[in-house]
Amino acid sequence: MEAYASEGTLGPPPSTPSGDPGGFWETLLPSIAIAVIAAAVFVCAYAVGVTPGEGSYLLLIPFGAVLAARHPIAASLLLFVLLGFSGTLVALLPEAASVTLVDNSREGAATGLPAPEGIDVIAATAIQGSYYARDEGAAATGSPWLLFVDSDCLPPAGLIGRYFEPAPGEGTGLLAGAVRAAPGDSRAARYAASRTHIDERFHLETGPYPSGVTANLLVRRAAFDEVGGFDASVRSGGDLDFCWRVQRAGWKLEHRPAAELAHRHPDEITRLLSKARRHAAGRAWVNRLWPGALPRPPIARPFLRGPLVAAWWALRGDRERAAFKLIDIRLQAASLLGYHRGDNRAQPGAGG
Repeated sequence: MEAYASEGTLGPPPSTPSGDPGGFWETLLPSIAIAVIAAAVFVCAYAVGVTPGEGSYLLLIPFGAVLAARHPIAASLLLFVLLGFSGTLVALLPEAASVTLVDNSREGAATGLPAPEGIDVIAATAIQGSYYARDEGAAATGSPWLLFVDSDCLPPAGLIGRYFEPAPGEGTGLLAGAVRAAPGDSRAARYAASRTHIDERFHLETGPYPSGVTANLLVRRAAFDEVGGFDASVRSGGDLDFCWRVQRAGWKLEHRPAAELAHRHPDEITRLLSKARRHAAGRAWVNRLWPGALPRPPIARPFLRGPLVAAWWALRGDRERAAFKLIDIRLQAASLLGYHRGDNRAQPGAGG
């Protein structure tokens, strides 16, 4: 079932227009070209410290560098994003004693900007990777619980409390929260929502152990420290590897579907393709560490079947669904490229 969430509130999925909202032929032509070539050849955090029962929490957020300082108005844009992003944390402030934003942009630009009251900003610029930022954030607190949430997510009020209903078992080291799509108007966002991207339920049934995703994952400090935290050297796939290492060490994972937040998907197809390549490179890295856990994406079927299904929906007048099938082809091609040729190494930052 697909769930759509706005500020943490579930609601019905947005209506899917049957007409062409724009860009259908722009999606069709490159998708057909990719399908032909592929058939012929082979054919991307927050950390919250939680002390249950004490009402004293520390919130740590990794902030990715989407904006570069090259643009003359990047500083003001970054300030706007920082202020807007911090605004999404207001719902959690009653549950947090303090909030620290971990800025892992290349230059640590956010550290020099005024932050809203109650929010501290620290730089993590040695390595350009979200796992490094999460490790740095976790090192800044001694709290017995850490809640990791991505910077493109919208945590609702009461999220922390719902993680402890019921109380986790003494041997539980991981609590996997729910991640559902926030509504979006762009075709890219609607597509990602329809394909349940970043949904934790897939990872609960994949690999040698169930796993959560760092978009919404609560970790016991003792378990985090025992396995040495995340692998800071990689760009993607570190959450699966981390969850599996924790369980291999003897800890358990519990699913907390009621601890739900909304995830904002990219508004551009090119960004979705870039994320697909990055995630696939991470998938290949995980498969090398855990042989057979995440095998290569399928080759033939998406490229042979996709254009036919897209044509079928186009003839029926549903160009949205036709476009989605064509995006499937492009995403699959990007995933194959990332899996076989992608570089999952996190790059040195300005502070490295």
